[in-house]
Amino acid sequence: MTKGNVKPRDILNTLKQRDVRNVSTMRTIYNARQKVQNEDAGGRTQMQQMLHILEKNKWMSWHRKHPVTNVVTDLFWSHPDSIKLLRCFSSVILMDCTYKTNRYRMPLLEIVGITSTHLTFSVGFAFISSESHANYVWALEKLRSILDGRPKPDVFVKTMSIKLIRSMKLKLPHCSKSITRHDP
Repeated sequence: MTKGNVKPRDILNTLKQRDVRNVSTMRTIYNARQKVQNEDAGGRTQMQQMLHILEKNKWMSWHRKHPVTNVVTDLFWSHPDSIKLLRCFSSVILMDCTYKTNRYRMPLLEIVGITSTHLTFSVGFAFISSESHANYVWALEKLRSILDGRPKPDVFVKTMSIKLIRSMKLKLPHCSKSITRHDP
């Protein structure tokens, strides 16, 4: 049931309905799910598993490693269908960075596009090791590379980050309009 994306509480309810003497708890279900995930990972670390899944599912991805520790410091990924959409609808791009809300406390840069019918789609995501100018430049270089020579965005909507603004001026100087949204 775990591989079928059934929620843990539904798994527990099903087990208890099938056998009223079943004494399983939510902890039992969580432990079993973790065991299945570990078996699926084949001994890979979480980061290795993520890179494996991205490659297996043919997502475009790039990563950088620390030269001494060999630990992944930055990761950019985009779905092939998102890239196709971006190449058709590259006029308006929204960018926002969530700060340290994940287990590794790494900023997540989310890049979103807008179609001609005003629907949004995810363009790509980047875990960056810090909010440095160099990391934003790296992520924007990856964004430019998936555009593959197509028309560059005309308008960017982004959060207020001086480092991100400087990086955009360096890597995407052609943007005619740039709207900055201030976070409260």
